[in-house]
Amino acid sequence: MSQTVYTVGNPITSRIKLGVTPDVSTIVTLQVLRPDGTAIATPAISAWSGDGGDEKAAQWYATNDGQSGGLVDLADGDWVAIWSVTGTGAVVAAKVFNVVPLPAAGARPEWLPFLSQVAGHVPWLTVDQVTVGSDLYLNTFNGNTQPTDETAQQHIDQAATPVVAIITSLPARLIPFARAVVALRAAASIARAFPNRFDNALAIAAALDKQATSDYKILTEQLEDEGVVPGEAGKPWWSFPTPVAYPGDHNL
Repeated sequence: MSQTVYTVGNPITSRIKLGVTPDVSTIVTLQVLRPDGTAIATPAISAWSGDGGDEKAAQWYATNDGQSGGLVDLADGDWVAIWSVTGTGAVVAAKVFNVVPLPAAGARPEWLPFLSQVAGHVPWLTVDQVTVGSDLYLNTFNGNTQPTDETAQQHIDQAATPVVAIITSLPARLIPFARAVVALRAAASIARAFPNRFDNALAIAAALDKQATSDYKILTEQLEDEGVVPGEAGKPWWSFPTPVAYPGDHNL
């Protein structure tokens, strides 16, 4: 079962590849279920395509009715596409597409790094892959890079999870430090996800992870000092007044 993350309103494309050459006995049907389990109208299914002529695809939108511009109040959650094939290549294949809500205005943490700040750690992944012959580092991600800006943002959001878990409020002086920690972790995640783009990518990912771990430890220590998170994993601390001196103590 495959899974991909989309944002509410996005087009979703599902494909099925038989692995065998279809013939007149091959019949393909598709059912698409909303997150609440109800079905939308069956999307149009493409003709056979692909290198072996054994692939079909269908597209719908992450809206209530599966149409572009439709309502989105019930669209977030897991959408399920169930492909059913009878005859030659018979199979039932279910694919899950996770749809997340659109972010609320102002909801972005101020310490979350921007794409360019992450891209600076993995510049070889910011080359335009659509324009033939391009070898210029863009130092950011967009629709022409691999990964795209959307994919890179998913890595950033996931890398921010440990910081979100410990922060209730962040002192202004630590905002750049928290941003740097998340940028390092996100860059390491991206480098691991696209190792074929650079021979030394996995080694660089390991180095970025190591630096992120070290900096994260310093960040948590600083947050403990600020009282934002409890020290020693919440263990209690005791203190006692200075003892009163009594005559004869020097003889003890």
